[in-house]
Amino acid sequence: MPAILQQMFETGKDKNYILYSATLPGITLEQHLELLLSNTDEKVSTGRQLVLGKDTFQKRKFDYVILQEATVRMLIPEIRKQSFRCIEQLDSLIKENGGKTVLYQNYPIYNYPHSYCLPDPVKFKYDSDAFYCSEELLNSKQEVEILVKACTEIGNRIGAKITPIGQAFEQLKRLNPRYDLLSDDGHPSKVGSYLIASFFYWIITERCFKKTGEFTEVPEFQKLDIIEVCESLN
Repeated sequence: MPAILQQMFETGKDKNYILYSATLPGITLEQHLELLLSNTDEKVSTGRQLVLGKDTFQKRKFDYVILQEATVRMLIPEIRKQSFRCIEQLDSLIKENGGKTVLYQNYPIYNYPHSYCLPDPVKFKYDSDAFYCSEELLNSKQEVEILVKACTEIGNRIGAKITPIGQAFEQLKRLNPRYDLLSDDGHPSKVGSYLIASFFYWIITERCFKKTGEFTEVPEFQKLDIIEVCESLN
């Protein structure tokens, strides 16, 4: 997805935007915050895949910083509160460095009925049964409603832009239920990645991406559907 978004910037002649990623597998925003506060550039990867160290963060002066929390953490009320505190801390650091926070509204996993549980980070080491759980999710509409409400709450609190990716997934599925937006148990497919990149392009440039000819791996009719969804949510 980051590579698609960078290509969109270049194709759309928005060449002032250079994209960097700090997307280590399975990492939470809390762990990102720990890295940001403790790491120095000796531990930062080369290229555009970063372990976000404080020196890198301060030197690069990011215009926008996109924060994505793990979906499951946004679905469980008790864990969500912890995520909110972390997002507020990250937002303060972003603003101190002259940047703007963008929240990544998570997408549904389409695995129902299902509920998610995570251990209580304080009590679990003393009690192996100390878990917090989400409500039972019966369909994607219910899941997206929870994600939208959570993202809106913390977004309003810190004044952040929200990228409505969960809503876009739902709307695209309504246009064509056969769209396969996920490639495995949770990661986006090529079409899903193109949709996500399109909405980040919109949130940053304030226009839907329409120069679709450069992206041959996604069929043209699907790209046109994504433009329709982008315009409807704009």
